[in-house]
Amino acid sequence: MIIRISSWSFKGAATVLVVLLCFAGIAACKSDNGAEADNRHEIVPTPENKPYAWWHADQRVIWQRYLEKQLKKDIAWALTKRKPDLKNMVKIPAGETFVGSREFLRERDQALPEAKVRVNGFYIDKTEITNRQYSQCVKDRQCLPIAPVGHMSDWDAPDRPAILNPLEALRYCLWAGKRLPTENEWEKAARGEKGSMYPWGDEAPTPAHANICGDQCVMNWADAAWHDGYAFTSPVGAFPAGDSPQGLKDMSGNVKEWVQSATLLPEGHYIARGASWYSHEPQLAAVYRQVWSSPIRLDDKGARCAADRKMD
Repeated sequence: MIIRISSWSFKGAATVLVVLLCFAGIAACKSDNGAEADNRHEIVPTPENKPYAWWHADQRVIWQRYLEKQLKKDIAWALTKRKPDLKNMVKIPAGETFVGSREFLRERDQALPEAKVRVNGFYIDKTEITNRQYSQCVKDRQCLPIAPVGHMSDWDAPDRPAILNPLEALRYCLWAGKRLPTENEWEKAARGEKGSMYPWGDEAPTPAHANICGDQCVMNWADAAWHDGYAFTSPVGAFPAGDSPQGLKDMSGNVKEWVQSATLLPEGHYIARGASWYSHEPQLAAVYRQVWSSPIRLDDKGARCAADRKMD
């Protein structure tokens, strides 16, 4: 599947929107007659074969259900776009760059094929989308609320990255007057002008650089020698030693980030770039990519937006 941002369309949206429906949350809304509905609600899990999906139990959440219905037809349906906030973005110049790796990762598709590509100039957000930023889109009734992630502490703190599925990320970026970055753009931004191994350069990673699955991580592969101070997500920008020379934060670690795929994918598959709180140390390398399909855990994924240079 390929996301076509320029035409504001999404091929196969009717099929893949089940992900969006599964992970939509509950919020106060207005009923059909305009009266404010009671915002009390109940969240119930789906059957055991979909352990990470959640379904609405509150039949009165009219605006969310209506938005879901329309988004099946078009991800940008009735979208009120905003002017992009370029002051919180980094300008990446046009030019040729190396992407991918021939030998870094052991599993197929975990890196793009090594190539030299040309990338047009663009802007990219300094940070991952935060809960504070995403909540404004929800308040405007332009985005669906995030489903609760009860097993993660502070997942909904305003300064933590928003836990999003790919359609939620795409919808938010369009609402913000932006788009999802392409893989080549994301990797150019992450590797910098020198094509470094990591966003901060070629220096070997340490717990000062990034939030991955360290000694406080709840997974059974946690690295007991890696003390970054967090069991799950961290506030965005909490690891300044991991910043890129251009000032991009958390390009590796915290949450993996949805992008537009540089390769053809089967229906219902997406690409996430960068490591997360759930990751091993090797995934901190800027060439790392994850091919994702549902049903699979989503509690380690978010996004950051991009914009074309013509915006300035």
